[in-house]
Amino acid sequence: MAEPSRPPGQRCGPLTIANLPEEILSEILLLLPPKSILRCRAVCKAWRAVTSDRALLLAHHRRQLPRRLFTFVRDVGGYHDDLGVLDYCVEAFDFRTHEFLSVARFTGEDYDCLLGDSPFVVHAACDGLLLMSYNNYLHLCNPTTRQWLWVFPPALQHDKVVGLYYAHGHSSNSEYRVLYHRELGLEPTFYISTVGSGKERCI
Repeated sequence: MAEPSRPPGQRCGPLTIANLPEEILSEILLLLPPKSILRCRAVCKAWRAVTSDRALLLAHHRRQLPRRLFTFVRDVGGYHDDLGVLDYCVEAFDFRTHEFLSVARFTGEDYDCLLGDSPFVVHAACDGLLLMSYNNYLHLCNPTTRQWLWVFPPALQHDKVVGLYYAHGHSSNSEYRVLYHRELGLEPTFYISTVGSGKERCI
């Protein structure tokens, strides 16, 4: 039996990892751990675009097993080598391996634990994103891509964060929102702030 002939000018080139169709690449990326997703962002512009897609990151997060989050503060330097800075860490505990896995980490100034609480707080989590504050500055962090975004309002000097949620809607206006309250008089007043808007709305 004769092999079917291809149209003139059409060639069947070798399929390599560099020219995989986007839908196949996405399925492969969904099977990788978060750290590998981060490394894939450095391969090329096409891979960076795929690994930055919100739909892919959300699907990847939903495949991960739920883990308990812990915050740690670790001294940088030895007992006789105090550098005056600390590592502020968020780690997840894997109940299968009984190991801690790094989620987010940054270095900040030292503080006296006898004079007050840690300046680092994790307020909420949603879709794999962490809403965290350091010295009353609020940030939204994507641990997979290591992207950070400053969130204001609320102002943590007088506002208390209640939660973070995703407002589903059309692709053009879907957004993350922070719910918080402010003590004004005898009753707290609740507000909503859309991340990136710089505005708040009383509810």
